[in-house]
Amino acid sequence: MRNVLVLLCCGLAGCSTIDNGFKQVKQAATGLVERIDTAFADPAELYGEMSDGDVELAVAAMRVALETRPTAQTVDWNNDTTGNQGSFTPRRTFITDRGVFCRDYDERLLVGGRDGMVQNTACRSDDGAWTWAS
Repeated sequence: MRNVLVLLCCGLAGCSTIDNGFKQVKQAATGLVERIDTAFADPAELYGEMSDGDVELAVAAMRVALETRPTAQTVDWNNDTTGNQGSFTPRRTFITDRGVFCRDYDERLLVGGRDGMVQNTACRSDDGAWTWAS
């Protein structure tokens, strides 16, 4: 990602000389990456702020996404009562060397106006429930 940011910033900054341009690009890219990193809230904190209804909607959306959706097809949830919302996007499906069915996914939350995103993996347990991979 930093390489892409360096290229983008170089184009924006002009990069008149390699040494001077690289220093400008590095400063600009570092500042941009820091802003991106701090723009998202920790999803664990956001879950702590969610109502029981929010959590139920999120769990239901996760179950639908992992059970029925192909890779890259997002399932959204929205609680009209609280205004909170989120989504799950399956990214990869695989079977472990122990024969356990798992999926990587992206989760995005918007809770109380704060945005959070996490990439995680869930695996199906023997009883069919999805649990987070450890």
